[in-house]
Amino acid sequence: ADDVQMDCDMFAEPEGFRPPPPPPRTLTVARIEPHAPLHVELVGHHSLWAHELWNAGVVMGRLLDETPSLCAGKNVLELGAGAAAPSMIAALHGARQVVITDYPDKELIETATKNAANNVPADVLPRVHVMGYLWGADPAPLLACLAPSEKFDLIFLSDLVFNHTEHDRMLESCRASLRDDDKGQVFCFFTHHRPWKEAEDMAFIEKAQQPPYNFHIERLGDVRMPAMFPSDPGSEEVRSTVKRFVFRRAGSV
Repeated sequence: ADDVQMDCDMFAEPEGFRPPPPPPRTLTVARIEPHAPLHVELVGHHSLWAHELWNAGVVMGRLLDETPSLCAGKNVLELGAGAAAPSMIAALHGARQVVITDYPDKELIETATKNAANNVPADVLPRVHVMGYLWGADPAPLLACLAPSEKFDLIFLSDLVFNHTEHDRMLESCRASLRDDDKGQVFCFFTHHRPWKEAEDMAFIEKAQQPPYNFHIERLGDVRMPAMFPSDPGSEEVRSTVKRFVFRRAGSV
């Protein structure tokens, strides 16, 4: 029998079958006066929620503006940075080195790089490094941005704890990258965007205090913000509250 020739295009989706992904958008991040706002680009859509400007990052940036001495001369690392507002504000306040990291996805890293270039002056930009990094991986590439034998004075975690399966990996990155004396601090700010999963979110705080991490935890005051997803279920008060925690090495306070 003759071979049957099939048109491979019969399985192709018609043009316009799937809507195109939304385009990137630019948002303004207001800062404490007299500081000029940031203008950040966000990807149009991403499975890791990098298309949102998270309240926790905005609140963290305000804390840095209120107390710029936190950043001056410090080595700063941000995990899961997204728009990277806290990192850029730290650079503007005189951080020694700033390492902005996110999941090693080309679009995410290019967007963070563009945001840094658009918001950080040219004479400061050489102290800002953007790279892909998987939580829990060897921090050597991050530490290579610092002077020999140095580690990070500050680590920023903004709205990351909803990644419940990644808690140990995040904590391991903090443990391995934070300086070993009593000067290092991890700023962990987040909201319970799914109030019914509050216990799972707070498990990160509990785990951080246990071996092998052994962090001492200080809770700062909560900050109310407009709920990011107003139509979502659950208490709007919970969904609009940013909780703020600071981690230090146990025995260092």
